[in-house]
Amino acid sequence: MRKEALNRISTLFGFALLVGGVAWFAFGLWPSWKGEIGNLLDGLDFAGRWPLLLSSVLAALASLYFAPSPWVRLLDATGRRMERTAIRRNWYLTQMGSYIPGRVWMFLGRLAFLRSKGVGAGFSLVSMALENIFLMMSACLLALLVIIPTGGAGLPPEVRLYIAAASTLILVALA
Repeated sequence: MRKEALNRISTLFGFALLVGGVAWFAFGLWPSWKGEIGNLLDGLDFAGRWPLLLSSVLAALASLYFAPSPWVRLLDATGRRMERTAIRRNWYLTQMGSYIPGRVWMFLGRLAFLRSKGVGAGFSLVSMALENIFLMMSACLLALLVIIPTGGAGLPPEVRLYIAAASTLILVALA
């Protein structure tokens, strides 16, 4: 009962922060940025780049889904099943700690959450290592997926081969 109340409070608090952020952008930032953003958008040329733009949006959405997957897998593997939305919500809440210098609060928040679910410190540290490995693998895959079909999409020709080779080597090493 107490946990449900705390989850409701944290959800309401998150919603209030979102509404506050949107209001701050709409009334505080947008009036002063409107001219600059208009000039920026006028200078953009999307002709022929829609596949690249679409693949970027799809990659961003996929990363939002797959980023907390080590936690889901870890809790499933240890037999501590819980609702996946709760796992993802707590992963994103603790991710906010990465914006505090030193990233200490992110790691402490994740350790505390996983410990509250009965996961030991060793497994928690392994999950954080897996997160970083998955992050590097996804960055390498994304680089290769952009370079190969688009021919580099605006990258200087002398750099394309090196980026593709480095991404492949890192991907192989991490796999």
